Amino acid sequence: MTEAKRAVILLISRAETPREVPLNSASFTRIKHRNLQQCFGLAALLVGAVILGAGCIFSPDKGEKKVIIPPTYPALDNPQHVLEAYMIAYQHPDSEEAKVLYDPNYLGTSESPDTTVTFSREYEIAHIGALQRATTISSIVLEFGPTITWVRLSSDDPSHPEWAQYQIPSWHLDINDGQTLYSAQSTDPITFSFAPTVSAPGDTLWKIIRWKETVTSGA
Repeated sequence: MTEAKRAVILLISRAETPREVPLNSASFTRIKHRNLQQCFGLAALLVGAVILGAGCIFSPDKGEKKVIIPPTYPALDNPQHVLEAYMIAYQHPDSEEAKVLYDPNYLGTSESPDTTVTFSREYEIAHIGALQRATTISSIVLEFGPTITWVRLSSDDPSHPEWAQYQIPSWHLDINDGQTLYSAQSTDPITFSFAPTVSAPGDTLWKIIRWKETVTSGA
């Protein structure tokens, strides 16, 4: 099977495999692009990035001396700050920060009329790692809209009333790969659930423990 064919299957089925990582579960649910083959090409790029283990996209070329300033993350002291940190880690991209953001028991779920696909913590971290190693990607923009549009909800899991939820009504993603811009967006809400860890009175850290989307809108 060719790499291009395999990339198409990954993009359509969103199947989890240990070495072939398509765009993240929140990335290509609904593709707004004139040429789907270019989106398949991006998936192939990420497959190649994982298999070949290319260098970090922010690493300087040999012979160049550049000062790389790492991103500044907010304290993970409330769910909104965790979401803000997630967007920063995705855009830079930073798989080490992703390890901090995801709870060990994380489970992501994408539901559509045809299928339900799940995503593990390891999968999400591997995806950001693939973006990090893709040498031709120059910039990534992930937007969840103004924070005022984020809806804070109580836990919908009776066994974990301590969890918090945020529902994001829409999202937008741009990835600049060389001379090509890949763009995706959706108005299907996505919901993040967060689990607290209390280390001392007044000292609580939050992590992403659930992510869910229900695909209903057309492409």
